[in-house]
Amino acid sequence: MIHNENKKIENTDPQNKKTTNIKITEEKENINTEIDLLSAYRKQLKLKRIEVKKERSKIDDNVFINVLKKQPQQQKLQLKSQNTNKNILKHSKNKIYRNACVISTTELTIHPIKYYKFPFDTDFPKESTFWFNKMYKEWHTAIKNVYTNYIQHKTHFHILFLNSLITFQNGYANCCLSLSNLLKNNDINFTISNNTIKVVSVDVALLFDLIINYDLRKNDFLPFVLSNSEFENSIMYFTRVSKGVAVLNKGITHVCYKLDGYFYGEDYAYILEQENVIFNT
Repeated sequence: MIHNENKKIENTDPQNKKTTNIKITEEKENINTEIDLLSAYRKQLKLKRIEVKKERSKIDDNVFINVLKKQPQQQKLQLKSQNTNKNILKHSKNKIYRNACVISTTELTIHPIKYYKFPFDTDFPKESTFWFNKMYKEWHTAIKNVYTNYIQHKTHFHILFLNSLITFQNGYANCCLSLSNLLKNNDINFTISNNTIKVVSVDVALLFDLIINYDLRKNDFLPFVLSNSEFENSIMYFTRVSKGVAVLNKGITHVCYKLDGYFYGEDYAYILEQENVIFNT
């Protein structure tokens, strides 16, 4: 009973009622102020998002295609010169490539090819280390065996020697012109046709003897052997083919194909003859 009377007296006190109203009013004003500030902040964020969205511009299709191709102007000029000069195009096939990227407007069928190689990479420099000496011995075994197969079974193979390609096939060997002075200094006879050195007869054996007994200088790369036929110590692998996303540009569909794995250019001649192709040696 006393509790109820105290509650009644507190509620009927004018001074307390006035104080309570003032506090409630202040709290409402503070809440309204916070709501107004929050509302203004949200509006500001919304405006900023709209402004950012307006500043974004659509990428031009031509720009996107050029980015996809990743071809600087210098490479484009080089590609045009290759397409207009058959000798240069033919020479480009006579190389070992690490990979290639093709942009085509037609559907291409690219088949994987099985290869055998030694060592595992073209960039294996000469060093005074235990591991290089061990690799060099294994390389000697590999290259002698691949040459034996060439003589006995008429197989062909390629050697990347001093950054120049040599191909042994059908009883003769083709070399790059960059090796002409070296061949002359070692009394190896040859002829030149279409910017390519040709070695025949007994001089083929002399050329092979030069390769296996050549004294590599420091940082010279160990000659890289590539063949379509198995040989001792060889590493077997398949080239990898992948197809990228098709891009529509001015009503024309462009498709990107990527070819990975060391391969001989002539084996993928139809790839190198495409209008837009980037390859790495």
